[in-house]
Amino acid sequence: MKKMYKTFIIAIITLFFSQYVFSNEPEKITNESTEFPAISLDNKNLIIFTKEKYSTPDIINTPFDYRIAISLFKKDVDKKIPIDLMPYWGGPGKIEDAFIHDFQNQSVLFVIFKANSPENTGVPYSSDYYFVFAYNKTSKGVFLSNEKLFNYFGIGADVTDIPSTNEAIDNNLTIDLPINAYTYPYKTKEAIIATLSSNLFMQWMNNNVIKATILRKTKLQEEPNYYDETKRYLIEGDKVSVKDITAGWLAIEYQNAKKGIIKGWIMCKDTDVCK
Repeated sequence: MKKMYKTFIIAIITLFFSQYVFSNEPEKITNESTEFPAISLDNKNLIIFTKEKYSTPDIINTPFDYRIAISLFKKDVDKKIPIDLMPYWGGPGKIEDAFIHDFQNQSVLFVIFKANSPENTGVPYSSDYYFVFAYNKTSKGVFLSNEKLFNYFGIGADVTDIPSTNEAIDNNLTIDLPINAYTYPYKTKEAIIATLSSNLFMQWMNNNVIKATILRKTKLQEEPNYYDETKRYLIEGDKVSVKDITAGWLAIEYQNAKKGIIKGWIMCKDTDVCK
């Protein structure tokens, strides 16, 4: 199961950071934004969201044979400059929201994209799968991907879990009743903007050393956005060092008196840095 999940994540990262190629088919240049309302930058420039032909033997000539393209449309010269293509995730997906926000003296385009949760991964997803893409506006007026922001907000979907009998008793839960074990935290514009001014985010962006204290018993996972039965856990009061952050998960190191350094992923909400 873990190997399948790792392969799945590697495929997504490869897709995102590969060189996107837009269709070479003849196309009438237009400022019509069909997949999300256009974002006006000024009286000469728009961010538009359009369909880009995407065909495989399974979907050719179907209503789903396209991907969503994001482009800068320059009205004064009638020119469309590609910014990015959204991943084809079992379908073309949907732009949930898109907006410009000033961050660190730079305009950043944020795009919240969602698609159907992947099947046959062994992970009990209970929501759509979300991506948060970020693009810096350069001094030349073009938009380039911001990998650090993309990694921080990450990708993911809500995950359900059926607690063990002991867990249910310890936490006053109903035995055999599924619970929402993890909620992807960045589904809205409001959540993203609030995060940009949070103490944890600023520490991470400034490459500060981050220490955290565990607030409650929490499972130690091998991957983020992956909730598996495990015997590894940390308890209230344990002190950890944060090594990475993505999608509301922390990669941590814990110094165990007997076993030395223990590594894994925990949910940020189970620590004092996210309370």
